[in-house]
Amino acid sequence: MSSIERTAYPRFSTRTLKQSELDEFYSLTPDERHHLEQNVRGDLMQLNYAIQLKSFQRLGYFPASKNIPTAVIDHLKKCFRFTDPALTPHYEHNRTKYRPQESICNFLKITRWGKVNNRKTGEAVHPGRKLAVNVAWKAAQTMNNPPDIINVIIEELVHNRYELPSFGVLDRIARHARASVNRAIFRQIHSQIDKDLMKKLDELFVIKSGVARTSYNALKRLPKNPTISHFKELITHHDWLLSFGDTGSYLKNITKIKLQQFSAEAKSFDASDYKNMNDSRRVALIICLIHQAQRRAKDSLAIMYCRTIAKMHHRAAEKFREMRDDREDTTQHLLGAFNDVLIVCKQHTAFDDIGRNVAVAVEEHGGADSLHADCAKMLALSNNSYLPLLWEYFAPKRSILMKLIRILKVQTASNDYSLIDALGIVLTNADNFQELLENNELDASFTSEKWKNLIYTDSEKSSVSRRYFEMAVFSALADELKSGDVFIMGAETYADYRGELLSWDTCQPLLADYCREVGLPLNAKEFVKQLRDNLKKKARAVDAGYPDQSSFVIDEKGKPTLKKYAAKKRSQQAIWLANEIGSRMPERRLLDIMCNAHHYTEWAHQFGPISGYDAKISNPADRYILTNFAYGTRMGPTEAARHIKHEDVTAHMLSWVNHRHITPALLDIAMVKLINYYGTFEIVSAWGDGKSCGADGTICYIREENLISEFHLRYGHRGGIAYHHVSDQYIALFSTFIPCGVWEAVEIIEALLKNQSENKPDTIHADTQGQSAVVFALAYLFGIKLMPRIRNWQDLKFFRPEKGKKYHNIGSLFDDVADWSLIETHWPDLMQVALSIRAGKLSSSMLLRKLGTYSRKNRLFRAFQALGHVIRTQYLLEYISNMELRQTITATTNKVEQYNQLCDWTSFGSTELVASNDDTEMEKAVKYTDLINNCIMLQNVIDMSDIIHQLTQEGAEIREEDIAFLSPYITKHIKRYGDYLIDMKRVPAFIANASRTLGFVQWRR
Repeated sequence: MSSIERTAYPRFSTRTLKQSELDEFYSLTPDERHHLEQNVRGDLMQLNYAIQLKSFQRLGYFPASKNIPTAVIDHLKKCFRFTDPALTPHYEHNRTKYRPQESICNFLKITRWGKVNNRKTGEAVHPGRKLAVNVAWKAAQTMNNPPDIINVIIEELVHNRYELPSFGVLDRIARHARASVNRAIFRQIHSQIDKDLMKKLDELFVIKSGVARTSYNALKRLPKNPTISHFKELITHHDWLLSFGDTGSYLKNITKIKLQQFSAEAKSFDASDYKNMNDSRRVALIICLIHQAQRRAKDSLAIMYCRTIAKMHHRAAEKFREMRDDREDTTQHLLGAFNDVLIVCKQHTAFDDIGRNVAVAVEEHGGADSLHADCAKMLALSNNSYLPLLWEYFAPKRSILMKLIRILKVQTASNDYSLIDALGIVLTNADNFQELLENNELDASFTSEKWKNLIYTDSEKSSVSRRYFEMAVFSALADELKSGDVFIMGAETYADYRGELLSWDTCQPLLADYCREVGLPLNAKEFVKQLRDNLKKKARAVDAGYPDQSSFVIDEKGKPTLKKYAAKKRSQQAIWLANEIGSRMPERRLLDIMCNAHHYTEWAHQFGPISGYDAKISNPADRYILTNFAYGTRMGPTEAARHIKHEDVTAHMLSWVNHRHITPALLDIAMVKLINYYGTFEIVSAWGDGKSCGADGTICYIREENLISEFHLRYGHRGGIAYHHVSDQYIALFSTFIPCGVWEAVEIIEALLKNQSENKPDTIHADTQGQSAVVFALAYLFGIKLMPRIRNWQDLKFFRPEKGKKYHNIGSLFDDVADWSLIETHWPDLMQVALSIRAGKLSSSMLLRKLGTYSRKNRLFRAFQALGHVIRTQYLLEYISNMELRQTITATTNKVEQYNQLCDWTSFGSTELVASNDDTEMEKAVKYTDLINNCIMLQNVIDMSDIIHQLTQEGAEIREEDIAFLSPYITKHIKRYGDYLIDMKRVPAFIANASRTLGFVQWRR
């Protein structure tokens, strides 16, 4: 049976109910009182009836009497004003217990779970089960885990006002539906496989002589860093994967989500796990894994190609900077060579003598190749461009890049074929090493003017330089792959993302509800009008208020400056409170804190086998906590197993649980449990209202022998970025892993869209890396307020609402005019993207990666940029004129930076994020650490609340402004090192409502 803790099946909470919850959910309404008075006689029967009524309303089914919290019973006795302590709810006969249930369901207009007679046929039917089975079957088309299917069934039964059956019944329905759907899919795939392919699949599990492992493991091979040898290895691996044929043809009628689930399940298995599987399931899972591997291989080749081209440009640019310092020496060297050549020409008249002696003079100065390279350097300097230097780095990799482009078969995503046609010319002339090519009406519109000046060798443009033409084409191809202007058939990330968008016909029925929810006008004209009016209003207000500004100044040259403001100082009372809490915090072990948090929230129950089947390990919660501890602290399974004093805990067990039972999605669900429980403590409201969060990244060391590791200029070394979203109440809401070469802002919106917790911020504060014009635009379309702290904001363009619009004080800020016509024309495209992301057709991070690269072809990019310019201008005007806003942004971003320090403290086991090249494992490692941090914060909030209650009992006056300076990031009292022992039988102290209200809050302890 599935774990009930992993589902939304209603249960009474194990924690003590707050009085506000009792008042809201368990008090009798006037209608309910009237119903009781009319239908139930006697104090005992009324109490029994009321308990069943309110329990059913809360849960959707009638629970066992022993499971009803005492607090609910006591509250209802108070509602009736029953004072007799001997009055205890009970039933003398079963029929007196079950008889009121029918009456309660009739009163609430609920259909009971059970069979009823069909009036027409007289046959017994079960409408609730029929509905549940149909819903489960539809859900199983896109879901693979029984808990997810159960949740969908519950939602539909509640929506259609049916009594919920027992959890076991729902579990059997969900499992049967999933088994039926999966069996049909597996058989469908298996029936299409011919004998030759079946033989190849069987050979995957054969260990060949001289090889230690099966070929099956090669399906999960990960790419390494982009060197020529690794390039060749990856191309060979790609070709081997394609030898299995077009696996997509076997998977046409299977949903994308189902494919991802099957491939993730297959990836978690070892070769030995397939021994006991039936043929259809085994073959289907392998085909799904091969299909995913084929798509990933194409992506890896594209990434490796783009990284290689970027590295060439970077090295050429570096050399260009170095050449500036050596310009004089190189010039003298070239002039010396040229002088010797001229002397030869003056001394000899015979052409043979001139040629022979010129060759000698050239050799004396380093040879023709060396002198030609020096000439290219000087040409680059004269053109103020490093592009002539690129050939030195392009030439050694030319052949492998040519081979790669033939394999990838890129296609254009627009009607502009100039780059694709140019690429065809390059490939046709791949074996032609002549310096010049004839210009047969070559269209070079795909590239920049700097490249064109190098490509064409004369003013007539009759011929082109082969070298520069090839480099221009390959450079443009890398840019357009990143922007999505060209795509790779059969890839995943580098496929045509436009094909994933909802059609406009599908979007139109959804538009009204979406715009109403987000607060956007319903048509293009009103959309633009609202934007224009808002920008005008803000510009006028800032211009009129400028004389009263003391922290914002524009000098005589029109340069704006923001003056620094004094930080808020802590009062002596706040300092005393922090010290008192610090001294009273009980000493705790890190592993005990995680166990306590599980007792409070059951976060460890959210994990289970990726396959969706039942966990077959003993004490699963223990193992999940220990695995999270091992990876979250970065000790790793081997080192953690040495120090954990627990039977049966081995490095293999911890690694096995990590790969088979824990995914990034399940870690997010576990995080939600902690976040929601954390939010029930009133102390957190002193730190913020939960409506805003901060986003920031911190560098993580990862293995250099992989495709993800890159050098980060800001941090000064190689690695990746752990990107966190932290609430203004300090709790970590979401995290992800980003390669260093990716702009951090691409993930800033995705976190709020994926957020399933009760803490739902609508405002994001970040630093400079967390913004761009496109990000501002997309955030606006989702009703999210992006308010970053931007370094060098003066360098950004401000856009006027109208051409020629004059401002008395702030006119010098504006550089350009908003393009309203472009926004209005492409309003349908903007809304189509927003609705597609909302529907889950594509992710905001993937879209922002594409739109984060400049594109002259992409109309979507231009529309988003135009909208972003308007939104960012409006925000910047607010930012420079509102000192309180700047203080709030700084305070929130400071919390994220403090959180990064907590991450460093928690991950004490290693400086390396994880001993793996798998990006999924890197993502999990970041989330593991976040989960431990949230456990720490939860325990600290409980202890701090308890201490504050103690202080008030001792007569201390506790003020909200003093509590606002506290932080749950306290770690001095926590023991990290030594041997670790897990004891799940030790239940933490009971948490109850404090008996005294302290001003603005009712404390819990």
